[in-house]
Amino acid sequence: TEPVDLLSGYESDLDPKRVLNDHHYAPVIWTDNMGHLHVLYGCHRTPGVHLISKRPGDSSEWRRGMDIAESISYPKLHRIYDGKTLMYSRYSGHLGFWQYHISNDGGHTWENGRELINLTAAPQDGAHAAYAGSYNTTAISADGKRLHVAFIWKVEKPVFNTRYQAYLNDHAQLYNLYYLYADLPSGEAFNIDGEPLKLPLRKPTADKKC
Repeated sequence: TEPVDLLSGYESDLDPKRVLNDHHYAPVIWTDNMGHLHVLYGCHRTPGVHLISKRPGDSSEWRRGMDIAESISYPKLHRIYDGKTLMYSRYSGHLGFWQYHISNDGGHTWENGRELINLTAAPQDGAHAAYAGSYNTTAISADGKRLHVAFIWKVEKPVFNTRYQAYLNDHAQLYNLYYLYADLPSGEAFNIDGEPLKLPLRKPTADKKC
């Protein structure tokens, strides 16, 4: 088919200074069980723009889909058990939390988000917990019932690094490697040893158990 400009008509929903040169706004693409194409783009602390092809397997005409969340950054889409679709993303900015939404119809409608990781959640009684951001990556088990999450701790305030005896720049203040998995049918989470974790996961718990 001929190329289609998916920005056309939605310019007012996006920051015009960023849309053409900010990689945060890059699209994610998936199909639902009926073969309709879905595109979600323009996401960085925003709902983004969610478009759905009007016909299965045809990219020539599109309609606006529902907003999945009021704030989305770094969306990752997965097909999970029973033909459902999962979107994992960060809410708000660097100190925001990570959550997932589930759709039972491929992305036309979505459940409310389920908060999974929030290193700054109260009480902030862990080391540097008041300014503990994180970056996450995800994978789905073969049966689609487990969401595996590996993540690091990103310090959002200058902290003296005792190893290098210096204050490192922003992009170097990345520490630790954590892991958990969420059992999607139950909504519960566990560490690598199968020990249950209280959600949302706070930094002190991550340091001790993940």
